[in-house]
Amino acid sequence: MPNKTFVALDKNPRIRIAVTKGHFTSKRIHFNRYLDIGELKFNSRIAFDVAREIAVPYINTTYVDAIVCMDRMEIVGAFLAQELTGTGMNVMNSEREIQILTPIMTTDNKWIFPDNRRDLISNKKILILLGSATDVRALAALCECVKYYGGLIIGISSIFSSLPCGKCGGINSLFTADDIEGFVSYNADQCAICKEGVPLDAFIYSEGYTLL
Repeated sequence: MPNKTFVALDKNPRIRIAVTKGHFTSKRIHFNRYLDIGELKFNSRIAFDVAREIAVPYINTTYVDAIVCMDRMEIVGAFLAQELTGTGMNVMNSEREIQILTPIMTTDNKWIFPDNRRDLISNKKILILLGSATDVRALAALCECVKYYGGLIIGISSIFSSLPCGKCGGINSLFTADDIEGFVSYNADQCAICKEGVPLDAFIYSEGYTLL
């Protein structure tokens, strides 16, 4: 793999994405950049900083009952819940309890929640937390799952998003495609990189990548 470059968040340079050029694929989307956000999810100190930044749009304005974590974002989710429930006159969720939940993928590729967790979703205010929001169909399926169990989605946040503003109700993201120089993505069957005959470098998923 080529050398990495880094894109840092202006407000906190410790929060940065490692960017690698190439030809990458997820389940349905091809990319010309691999965005490594692993340290932002798994390094406890940096994950805490990420959670503090993600909390900003909600901490003084929004009640949250549960955070649905995707893309191995549970560490960030726990810190986010801590931030949202801190003490303070203007902290909406001060000293309340926030549940940290992750759905299960079935063998037929559908998201479900265990029956003994349904009461934590039904009629609750749900914040969806993603590592990367790049596939509108996948996000729509997740939102449909939460709504099926009676959850009220009050926000969607991610570290990175390449989806247009307004998709699935809008996404609060720390980084967007505009922050990544030259970033493009394609549906797998419409990939311009494939049409040029460039082979895939790696398959990417929430934990990292596997070279092909």
